[in-house]
Amino acid sequence: MINASYKDKLKIIATVSLILVIVFAVFSPCLKNGFVSWDDNKYVLENPTINSLSLKNIKSAFTSFFVATYQPLTNLTYMLEYRFVKFNPLVYHCTSLGLHLCNCLLVLWMIFLISDNFFTAFVTAILFGVHPLHVESVVWISERKDVLYALFFLGSIIGYLYYLRSNLRMKYYFLSLFLFFLSLLSKTMSVTLLIILFLLDFYTNRKWDRRVLVEKIPFFVLSLIFGTIAIFAQAQFDSIRQEIPSLVNKIGIASYSVIFYLNKLFIPTRLSCLYPFSPIKNIFLQPVYLYSFLALIALIIGVIISGRYSKKIIFGSAFFLITISPVLQFIPFSKAIVADRYTYVASIGIFFIIAVFFLWARNKSAGSYYIKFITAATLILVIFNFASLTRDRCKIWQNSYTLWDDVINKYADEYIPDAYLSRGVANEQKGNLPQAISDYTKAIKIKANYAEAYYNRGFAYYQQGNLTQAISDYVKAIEIDHNYAKACNNLGVAYDRLANYAQAILNFNRAIEINPYFTEAYNNRGNTFSKQGNLSQAISSYSKAILSNPNDTMAYYNRGVAYFAAKEYGQAWLDVHKAEALGSIVNSEFLKALKKAMGDVI
Repeated sequence: MINASYKDKLKIIATVSLILVIVFAVFSPCLKNGFVSWDDNKYVLENPTINSLSLKNIKSAFTSFFVATYQPLTNLTYMLEYRFVKFNPLVYHCTSLGLHLCNCLLVLWMIFLISDNFFTAFVTAILFGVHPLHVESVVWISERKDVLYALFFLGSIIGYLYYLRSNLRMKYYFLSLFLFFLSLLSKTMSVTLLIILFLLDFYTNRKWDRRVLVEKIPFFVLSLIFGTIAIFAQAQFDSIRQEIPSLVNKIGIASYSVIFYLNKLFIPTRLSCLYPFSPIKNIFLQPVYLYSFLALIALIIGVIISGRYSKKIIFGSAFFLITISPVLQFIPFSKAIVADRYTYVASIGIFFIIAVFFLWARNKSAGSYYIKFITAATLILVIFNFASLTRDRCKIWQNSYTLWDDVINKYADEYIPDAYLSRGVANEQKGNLPQAISDYTKAIKIKANYAEAYYNRGFAYYQQGNLTQAISDYVKAIEIDHNYAKACNNLGVAYDRLANYAQAILNFNRAIEINPYFTEAYNNRGNTFSKQGNLSQAISSYSKAILSNPNDTMAYYNRGVAYFAAKEYGQAWLDVHKAEALGSIVNSEFLKALKKAMGDVI
């Protein structure tokens, strides 16, 4: 492309413009969407690490885990958005869509470098841009890591391709390595790049020698480091599933997943943000998994046979399998067995094969206008169909209700309790407590030992004033998950409201023991001590809350009130003004009483 003629440059500009216009038009409905009650609260709305673009927060992003992941660059994008627009969802959606548009152009560039054919590159890029499976990665604000890691992942591949094409000029090698590092900082799934580089060596007929291996060592080291970090993060947050221990079951799940993704890539119907999966003892006792395994073996044999004629199908298939391998559940990182978002980068391999097929059909039809017309019409129809499905799918993500109603309407009778839980959260946030309780109850009926559903239902009952039922649900949640700190804290609040202060403090202590940085539990314990008249213990508890979170306005205010009751008016005055400085509204009558008390002392 660099040495293209003037005519070719105009063609490139026109193609790039066409891709950008089509993809933007297809995804534009998402710009009207808001946040959803599926991790958007954890990653954005209730994420304290993004509320300040400070050195402390930036350092924290790069030196700590967040929601069982290590994704500092992704968190940094949230910090920047919050810094300028707070919680305006339009800007968050614009950022993700902008990254997707960039990725479409990088796919165009990468495939052109691989195939030396502009038609193949265009078809691959446009299919990547408009496919409905990619809606989840682009439209779900919490999945920003997908489009961000893909940006650097594709950039790294392009850098490596220039390294190969430039007679191994090291500046391109280091560019590829640096972009790989940025990709790992966005999402650890990019560890597969190392194998992709070997695949590129194979596809470009590069001679295998010592240098081929040595130059991969830095990529291997980075992959090993970040892969270990990912496993450690998941283990620390107890996020690695244990339901599928046997190798046989893992093979069955992996086979099912690959066939599932291939099916959805070609026939993207009944898409959902969650898909049902029931835990079973022997997966091959269910025909769907056995048939998937046999179908996968048949496909692999077919791909190998195709190698006699061309490497293209082998390359596309291997690219797909390599990049999707981390989510085939051999290491069960997630509760989701399959998910649309997992195909974001992997789908490029399949789209490349489809593009190669259309190029072959176009070349074969060179002498037949009728066949050429059929080929072109089929391609346009496929693109139009995908684009139409994607626009409709974007609207499903408009808000929490549309999202979870979509899941429940499609899979209401199957094993998918998380959909009811999430819709319950949405109803609870809107103040529709009876419907929220109904949804939580349905989730519990599907999954009896669902600690989070019991916890959420307990909180809904608490808001209704039904303390007996709230306590019962909190206790059940703790029985299921002994380390459920939030449930212990809320159980303490419920006992406090019943004036059972001993039980309240016992549960606050338990919450703090589980999570020593649980600011809310320290605050609540301080409130209970205050009600008992134990001011010294109350002040101590509020102080620990402040130590845990120096910007906790409620802790400063509460400690100020406790100091006032203890007649330590100077300390009370300092805390009240600190709370005001942090944005708290101080009760005017209390402020008058404090000023008068200080005047009387003076």
